[in-house]
Amino acid sequence: MMPEAAMRSPTQRTRQTADMVRQLSHEELTQLVNLVPMLRRFLVRRREPMIDKAELKAYLLQEMAQLGDEYRPMRDGDPFLGGLTVGEYFSLSDRGRAETWEDIHSMEIDDFEERDVKPEAHVSA
Repeated sequence: MMPEAAMRSPTQRTRQTADMVRQLSHEELTQLVNLVPMLRRFLVRRREPMIDKAELKAYLLQEMAQLGDEYRPMRDGDPFLGGLTVGEYFSLSDRGRAETWEDIHSMEIDDFEERDVKPEAHVSA
Protein backbone atom coordinates (compact mmCIF):
# COMPACT_ATOMS: atom_id res chain seq x y z
CA MET A 1 0.00 0.00 0.00
CA MET A 2 1.36 3.43 -0.96
CA PRO A 3 1.78 6.14 1.67
CA GLU A 4 -0.80 8.93 1.47
CA ALA A 5 1.86 11.50 0.52
CA ALA A 6 2.87 9.45 -2.53
CA MET A 7 -0.73 9.32 -3.78
CA ARG A 8 -1.21 13.13 -3.85
CA SER A 9 -0.35 15.24 -6.88
CA PRO A 10 3.27 16.46 -6.93
CA THR A 11 3.88 19.85 -5.33
CA GLN A 12 5.42 22.74 -7.24
CA ARG A 13 8.66 22.17 -5.33
CA THR A 14 8.70 18.50 -6.35
CA ARG A 15 8.08 19.40 -9.99
CA GLN A 16 10.91 21.97 -9.93
CA THR A 17 13.27 19.42 -8.36
CA ALA A 18 12.28 16.84 -10.99
CA ASP A 19 13.04 19.34 -13.75
CA MET A 20 16.48 20.00 -12.26
CA VAL A 21 17.24 16.28 -11.85
CA ARG A 22 16.31 15.59 -15.49
CA GLN A 23 19.03 18.04 -16.56
CA LEU A 24 21.80 16.32 -14.59
CA SER A 25 24.45 14.28 -16.37
CA HIS A 26 25.13 10.67 -15.40
CA GLU A 27 28.14 11.80 -13.37
CA GLU A 28 26.07 14.43 -11.57
CA LEU A 29 23.33 11.88 -10.81
CA THR A 30 25.94 9.59 -9.31
CA GLN A 31 27.21 12.45 -7.16
CA LEU A 32 23.64 13.22 -6.06
CA VAL A 33 23.04 9.63 -5.00
CA ASN A 34 26.32 9.71 -3.05
CA LEU A 35 25.22 12.91 -1.31
CA VAL A 36 21.71 11.55 -0.61
CA PRO A 37 22.17 7.81 0.01
CA MET A 38 18.48 7.26 0.76
CA LEU A 39 17.84 7.70 -2.99
CA ARG A 40 19.46 4.30 -3.61
CA ARG A 41 16.48 2.39 -2.27
CA PHE A 42 14.22 4.18 -4.76
CA LEU A 43 16.59 3.69 -7.71
CA VAL A 44 17.33 0.00 -7.26
CA ARG A 45 14.21 -2.07 -7.37
CA ARG A 46 14.38 -5.80 -7.23
CA ARG A 47 12.64 -7.35 -10.21
CA GLU A 48 11.11 -10.75 -9.97
CA PRO A 49 12.30 -13.14 -12.66
CA MET A 50 9.77 -13.75 -15.41
CA ILE A 51 10.30 -17.50 -15.10
CA ASP A 52 11.09 -19.60 -12.08
CA LYS A 53 14.75 -20.70 -12.11
CA ALA A 54 13.88 -24.23 -10.99
CA GLU A 55 11.32 -24.55 -13.80
CA LEU A 56 13.84 -23.26 -16.32
CA LYS A 57 16.51 -25.68 -15.12
CA ALA A 58 14.08 -28.63 -15.30
CA TYR A 59 13.03 -27.59 -18.81
CA LEU A 60 16.63 -27.28 -20.04
CA LEU A 61 17.62 -30.63 -18.53
CA GLN A 62 14.61 -32.26 -20.21
CA GLU A 63 15.50 -30.73 -23.57
CA MET A 64 19.15 -31.79 -23.25
CA ALA A 65 18.12 -35.33 -22.32
CA GLN A 66 16.04 -35.56 -25.51
CA LEU A 67 19.13 -34.68 -27.54
CA GLY A 68 20.95 -37.69 -26.09
CA ASP A 69 24.51 -38.04 -27.37
CA GLU A 70 24.08 -35.07 -29.73
CA TYR A 71 24.66 -32.70 -26.84
CA ARG A 72 27.15 -32.58 -24.05
CA PRO A 73 28.60 -29.56 -22.31
CA MET A 74 32.08 -28.57 -23.43
CA ARG A 75 34.87 -29.83 -21.22
CA ASP A 76 38.23 -28.31 -20.38
CA GLY A 77 40.07 -30.67 -22.75
CA ASP A 78 37.85 -29.98 -25.78
CA PRO A 79 39.42 -28.07 -28.69
CA PHE A 80 38.32 -24.46 -28.72
CA LEU A 81 39.97 -21.43 -30.36
CA GLY A 82 43.34 -20.92 -31.97
CA GLY A 83 44.60 -24.40 -31.16
CA LEU A 84 43.73 -23.93 -27.48
CA THR A 85 41.46 -26.13 -25.42
CA VAL A 86 38.48 -24.71 -23.53
CA GLY A 87 40.44 -24.85 -20.27
CA GLU A 88 43.52 -23.18 -21.76
CA TYR A 89 41.47 -20.39 -23.33
CA PHE A 90 39.54 -19.57 -20.16
CA SER A 91 42.69 -19.71 -18.03
CA LEU A 92 44.11 -16.80 -20.06
CA SER A 93 43.84 -13.29 -18.65
CA ASP A 94 41.05 -11.05 -19.96
CA ARG A 95 43.61 -9.38 -22.19
CA GLY A 96 44.93 -12.73 -23.43
CA ARG A 97 41.42 -13.92 -24.31
CA ALA A 98 40.70 -10.64 -26.10
CA GLU A 99 43.95 -10.85 -28.09
CA THR A 100 43.35 -14.50 -29.01
CA TRP A 101 39.80 -13.72 -30.10
CA GLU A 102 40.96 -10.72 -32.13
CA ASP A 103 43.74 -12.73 -33.82
CA ILE A 104 41.27 -15.37 -34.95
CA HIS A 105 38.33 -13.18 -35.87
CA SER A 106 39.91 -10.02 -37.24
CA MET A 107 39.52 -9.40 -40.95
CA GLU A 108 41.37 -7.13 -43.30
CA ILE A 109 39.52 -5.04 -45.85
CA ASP A 110 40.88 -7.33 -48.56
CA ASP A 111 39.13 -10.28 -46.88
CA PHE A 112 35.72 -8.93 -47.91
CA GLU A 113 34.19 -9.91 -51.22
CA GLU A 114 33.51 -6.97 -53.49
CA ARG A 115 30.19 -6.85 -55.32
CA ASP A 116 28.92 -4.55 -58.01
CA VAL A 117 25.65 -2.80 -57.24
CA LYS A 118 23.39 -0.54 -59.23
CA PRO A 119 23.66 3.17 -58.44
CA GLU A 120 20.00 3.27 -57.34
CA ALA A 121 20.38 0.33 -54.95
CA HIS A 122 19.15 0.90 -51.37
CA VAL A 123 21.77 -0.09 -48.82
CA SER A 124 20.66 -0.76 -45.25
CA ALA A 125 22.41 1.17 -42.51
